[in-house]
This record gives sequence, structure tokens and C-alpha cells, in this order.
Amino acid sequence: MVLAGGKSSRMGTPKAALEWHGATLLHRTVAIAARATSGPVVVVRAPGQDLPEPLPAGVLVVDDPREGKGPVQGIAAGLAALAGRAEAAFIASTDLPFLHPAFIRSVLHGLSAPGTCAPDVCLPVARGHPQPLAAAYRVSLAETAERLVKAGRLRPAFLFAECLVNRLDDAALGADPVLAALDPGLDSLVNVNEPADYSAARARPAPEVTIQMFGTLARATAGDAGGRAPRVVRAATVGEAAAAVGLPLDRHVAAALNGDQVTRDALIPLAAGDTVFFMPADAIGLCHVAGSRKLHPATRQYTLPYGNGKADPVTDGMTDAFIERTREFFAVRAATWDTKFGHDMPVYAAAIAEAGIRRGGIAVDVGCGTGRALPALRTAVGPDGAVIGLELTPQMLAQARAKGWADSGDLVLADARRLPFADASVDALFAAGLVNHLPDPAAGLAEFARVARAGGLLILFHPVGRATLAARHGRTISPEEILSSGPLRRETAAAGWDLLTYDDAADRFLAVAARR
Repeated sequence: MVLAGGKSSRMGTPKAALEWHGATLLHRTVAIAARATSGPVVVVRAPGQDLPEPLPAGVLVVDDPREGKGPVQGIAAGLAALAGRAEAAFIASTDLPFLHPAFIRSVLHGLSAPGTCAPDVCLPVARGHPQPLAAAYRVSLAETAERLVKAGRLRPAFLFAECLVNRLDDAALGADPVLAALDPGLDSLVNVNEPADYSAARARPAPEVTIQMFGTLARATAGDAGGRAPRVVRAATVGEAAAAVGLPLDRHVAAALNGDQVTRDALIPLAAGDTVFFMPADAIGLCHVAGSRKLHPATRQYTLPYGNGKADPVTDGMTDAFIERTREFFAVRAATWDTKFGHDMPVYAAAIAEAGIRRGGIAVDVGCGTGRALPALRTAVGPDGAVIGLELTPQMLAQARAKGWADSGDLVLADARRLPFADASVDALFAAGLVNHLPDPAAGLAEFARVARAGGLLILFHPVGRATLAARHGRTISPEEILSSGPLRRETAAAGWDLLTYDDAADRFLAVAARR
């Protein structure tokens, strides 16, 4: 929810309409909020206030019923409009030009703080000052806020006195590794109250973002690996990112923002750490490729079931806790992942060689991470085969490209629970340390079976045995876990697989099944 403000007397002009990289401050704040949450976005405006155009599609505009009653009145009006639509809302003022999606998500997660009672408000207290207009509120507080307004108790502190508040100081906010990496200075809380504030904010450089092109857009340039190497530029919008690499953002070009949004809207705002994939518009129906080599002709056999160019195959209807948790965990670990685990590549290679993948076939590494298995899969299928690494976290794919392991295969940004392949189109699926972490492992095995050809292989692997790994974490394995022999044999059979081998030794786990 965004409070659009009113006359903004100190600024001398409505803040909502202040120009910001081709759009307005209100447009930027609303669009960032839309990127960070899965629910509706509400704009609360003062009585009779004209809002600047354009606003992002789908925004719900609510009129503040009383002028001059301050932020608690706006909070009450916005929360009332969200009744039945959401359980909680992040509430922001319109004048936060550096608000980061990671900050919004982090504060919203603060409503799930451990304890006997869930908090009603998650309130950042940065640099010693509470930030009520960059905080998260339960929608159920609408009646309390309205009652306080009628009583003339208009300060947010009166609302906080009547509910349970989780206060996040600088240290608590910095403890979120994603937020610490993307907004270490908590610039999300910088607001603009006076013309000098606005001038200083507008003079700041645009955020650093990464651009990746593929297909016909990956034009060969000297020293640029055929145009496919990632480029770091400064850009505040998708349009500025396209301009930075000389691309017209027209009907022939589309952008995929962090795998979460496919767009041609040049005004979509960017934030530090974003990755923008530019692709030919006609490629949207195939896949989100972030790789560094030309698609093998055999891979033309697979297509996405969402190929209308309007929805994102990664998160279409699936922006859920699994995606958020996975990306939050791996994004900050991607850069050092191979430093810790790169030594086990020979174990990967031995397992893949033993599995017996068909030469000339299509092999998919589901949850490929930094791509450690891709060279061995390339060896297995040979020069006439195709290798595809599928991964949910963009930062892991970036590491695969940086280390050159993507030279062995194409990289696809997608969710293992909805594989972007046609039925019966894949010869081998390799999954290392993945199945037992899926929210529904049985459904995952069934999805793998859907895309596998008759006789195709499913290779489940981990470079350490299950008992050894469990002991490292201070626990013992249960015979009822999905990767235990009995449950795995039962669930693979139910999904359409025949379990051929099962080896859970101290130094590795390897199970191979064939599609019936």
C-alpha cells in the first residue's frame, strides 16, 4: 500500500508527481511494491487529489475520506480496502525513491517473528528513528486505526501502543543476508521532503544491474564472448537498461526481470542487484535461456506450456514461499558455492558415467546450481546430444556462466516443479540433492516422469551418503524419508519409473530409475 500524500507543503509541489527517470515517484514506488509482493497494490490518495499518469496496471486507488488527518487515516483507509484480499500489507509513503524489493520482503517477513504471539506490526527503527511509513501491518488493524482517528489520536505511536509491534533496528535489518547484500546502507529509507532532498536524490547514480542477452540479440562484439557475456550497467528502468546496450525495447524485444516478470514496459523500475535478460519476443514461448551457447537443434523438441508471451514460466501463479526461500538461501551463497563444494566434481562425473545416459540424447540437470554436472553430462551425451541446466536462482546461473561451465550446455531459469519441456521429450534427468527438498517430492517425481521418454533415465545423486550427511547436521535418517529405499521405490513406481539401482554408501548416494 502506498500513501500518495497530498499537497506536500515543504516540497512546494505534490511529491507523487515528481519526475523519476521518465516516470514519477509514485509510479516507481508502486511498481517496486508490485515486484515485492504477490497481492494487490493499493494507492491511498487525499480527497480530490489527481494522481499522475501512468500508474502500473491493476493498481487499486482508494480515496482518503478525510483531509488533513495524517498517516493513520490513510493507513485505516488502505487497510480497510484490503480486507478479504490480504492478511498483511507493507505500507510506504510515495517519497522513497530508493525503496528496494528486498527491504519490503524482509519487513513483511518480520510479521512471522518467532514467539507465542505473532506481531501486528513490523516496524523498522533505523538510525534510531521509527519508520511507520516503511512498515508492515496486519490488515485486521483497520478498525483500530479508524477508531483512533475518530478519537483524534492521529500519531502512529497511538496505534503501536494498542498492538504487538516487532521493532527491527539496524542490526536486525542487517541480519537479513539478502537485504544486507542488496541494500547495505538501508537506502530504502531515504525520503525526500524538500526540494534539496529531491535534487540530491535525483543526482545519485542509477543502480548497478546486470544485463544478459541471448538469441539473435547476442550480437558478436569484440571481447564479449559472442555478445552473451553478462554486462554490468547503471540503469533505473528496463528502458534505460535496454538503451545502455543499444537495444530498442519494441515489439521485437522482450525483457525478463530476475525470472519474475516478462515485460516490454520501459518504465518498470530496477533496483540494485537486478538481472535483466533481453530476448527476441518470439523466444518467450520457448524458455528463459540464460546460457552462453546456441540451442542444439534437438532442443527444439521442447516448448513451454505457457508460450503466450504474457506470463512468466518461472512464477506464473507460483510466486510462493518455496521460490522465495530457495532464492533467498542460494542468492547470497552463489559466489562462494564452488569454493566450498567444487572439489566433488569427480564424484559427479563418476556417477554420471555409471548411469548409462544415451549418446546423442537430451540430458537435463534439474537444479543445476553453478553447473558442476554439466561437463560430465556433455561427455555422456557426446557432441550430437544436448545438455540443459535448469535452475531457479539467477545468481547460481551467473556463476555457471562466469566459470565457463555453461559452455557444456544451455542454462534455463525455471522451477523444477513445472519443467519447461513437452511431454516425453527428455532422455535423462539428473537431480543432485533436490528431490527431498521439494515441497511435494512425489509430485516432483511425477513431473520428471511427464517429460521423460520411454526408457529415459532419472538419476538422483548426492556426493555424500545420506547417513554421513545427516550425521554432519546432528541427526539420523528415517526409514520413512523419501530417499530411503522403500519410500523411493514405492514413489518412483507410482510415478511411472522402475528403480534400477540404489546405492546409499558413505561417500555418495546414487539411485537410477528408468521410465516405463
